[in-house]
Amino acid sequence: MEGLPDIRQSDFEVVREAVKSVTGISLSDAKRSLVQTRLAKRLRHLGLTDFGEYVQYLRDHAGAEREALIASMTTHTTHFWREGHHFDDLARLVLKPAAQRRPGALRLWCAASSTGEEPYCLAMTVAAHLDVAAWDVKILATDIDVGVLQEAERAEYAAEDADIRPEFSHCFEPAPGAAAERVRVRQHLRALVRFRRLNLIDTSWPMRHGFDAIFVRNILIYFDGPTQQSIVQRMVGHLRPNGVLVLGHAESMLGVRAELEPIGRGVFRRRHAWATNST
Repeated sequence: MEGLPDIRQSDFEVVREAVKSVTGISLSDAKRSLVQTRLAKRLRHLGLTDFGEYVQYLRDHAGAEREALIASMTTHTTHFWREGHHFDDLARLVLKPAAQRRPGALRLWCAASSTGEEPYCLAMTVAAHLDVAAWDVKILATDIDVGVLQEAERAEYAAEDADIRPEFSHCFEPAPGAAAERVRVRQHLRALVRFRRLNLIDTSWPMRHGFDAIFVRNILIYFDGPTQQSIVQRMVGHLRPNGVLVLGHAESMLGVRAELEPIGRGVFRRRHAWATNST
């Protein structure tokens, strides 16, 4: 890379171990070039000249710098209505049946919220099928990166990015003080979503209720096998009976387990016989 020497294997190992110890994300040797590219921006910000200096800086400023390292290494690729059939599945399997019942509580969890597009799509889908004024709707949106959570809470996006499904254009308004090409998710939808920082490998999760649906898409692929299995198993325990777990297309095999019934591409329903561990 121009202006910086290549990262040494020993320095790469330190960075890799730091990332895994904090997030559980496994960086293979094939990711070495990616790590070098992403860290180069951090080095320039800190005024460092090589990756060895960065490793020493990381050791000297472990607390604050690990947060910056995680922000540099985590991937936040997302967009509105990504793998859009999953939102149709949510409507078919959860929301339409719910609409036939007396209004009550509805709980959804987006476990890798990134900059907010996915949880706001959940909110739009819910509002399209339920009277949210009558229902007690709460959508929990979590991510490990505080920076993207702050961006998600602002709920402002490029107008062209929000126009993927024109039938939901009424869910946006002009962003305050911004040019015409920026829009914001409307308040009644923002009010349904709560953003919280959560590390999926933490030994305990703070949620004390079961969910009607959990979306954990396109994040498990960054963990090693045992960590993937552990996270999915714990999420199953946070599903209500007949609750739905939605995985990314590349992660669908992780839902193949006795307590889950496959009902769509990457979509699984918790069998009713398995009791929820929370209420």
